[in-house]
Amino acid sequence: MPRDLGLDRDIAVTQAVHEAFPDCRVLVDANDAYTVDEAIKYVTAVADCNFYWIEEAFEENVDDYRRLREAMHKAGCKAFIADGEARRDRAGDNPTRFGDYSSAFVDRLFRLAEEKLIDIIVMDLDIVGFSRWRRTMPELVKAGVAASPHAWMWCMRTHQTAQLAGGVGNIPIVEGIPGRTQGVDYSNYRMRDGKLVLPETPGFGLELVE
Repeated sequence: MPRDLGLDRDIAVTQAVHEAFPDCRVLVDANDAYTVDEAIKYVTAVADCNFYWIEEAFEENVDDYRRLREAMHKAGCKAFIADGEARRDRAGDNPTRFGDYSSAFVDRLFRLAEEKLIDIIVMDLDIVGFSRWRRTMPELVKAGVAASPHAWMWCMRTHQTAQLAGGVGNIPIVEGIPGRTQGVDYSNYRMRDGKLVLPETPGFGLELVE
């Protein structure tokens, strides 16, 4: 549909979700589809929708994120800004300490974090790698930014990310993936009051079944 009608639809859907589930926080992911002006219009319109975060509003840069942050403050929108999933620069055959994310890309994220223009970095769990995430987290804490590793596509990533959160902290929310991987027993995990309770069994607490 035309961009203006699509933006109006995004706003209407967000408002409808909030109306149907007023006690739930709303998270949205624009996949870098908005312009900064469209993002400003969106967050202004949904500022009262118990908004938790807006992820990947547009391709990250200091000037546009400063405009977005100022507009959110003016509208009273207290949502977090999350970014860092997309790999526009890849490390290729020479992995960095962030896996297949290039150092230049991650440096841009750190600059945005240090200028308080993003709140949560969402680099992919597997692209960085579990062990690298453990080493990276103290750097994010020092920069004053939280993390929520991107987990979409693979069902077990929710549980693996939750284990990472339990081990290193600084992960305020975990991306939930619906469904189950065939041949894997998830029964050691429980949901309680909207929170995923980690098992005390070895490894990730996931068992293979025939």
